[in-house]
Order: sequence, then C-alpha cells, then structure tokens
Amino acid sequence: LIARREAASIDLVVLQAGHTTKPGKGIHFAYCPAGAAIVEVDGTRHDVKGDHCLRLDTDRPTMLAVRDGTILLGSVLCVSQ
Repeated sequence: LIARREAASIDLVVLQAGHTTKPGKGIHFAYCPAGAAIVEVDGTRHDVKGDHCLRLDTDRPTMLAVRDGTILLGSVLCVSQ
C-alpha cells in the first residue's frame, strides 16, 4: 500500500471469521491469503476465492464482516478534502 501522507493514511489488518470492522472513506482491499472467505459489506455477501481480492471504493464508512475464512484488509483512507 502506498499513499501520500498529506492526502491519505494507510492501514493493514488481519480479520478472521467473526470479526467486524467499519472502514472509513477510501479504497479497501480484502485479500484472501489462505483459502476462500465469505465477506459481508453493508449486508451484501461476497464469496472471495483464495489468493483473490475484493476491492471496495467507499465514500462513507462501511460495515465489513468476515463470516468465514481469513482476510487481510488493506486500506488507503482519505484524510484531506
């Protein structure tokens, strides 16, 4: 993940089944490093294959829940207007 510090911040977290998070406005990548995962974004289910990624472009905070598997959530968050 790469970002200009004046315009954005970056974050990388590991989320396993049962974990939820509320990423802010920005671009997010839910990557499945070890097998498939089921991810819900604002209540919509996404089946993500192993070694694949779900890209989310959000203009507001979003509810993300991992229902099965493990994901790496990489985020580039907007910090400037």
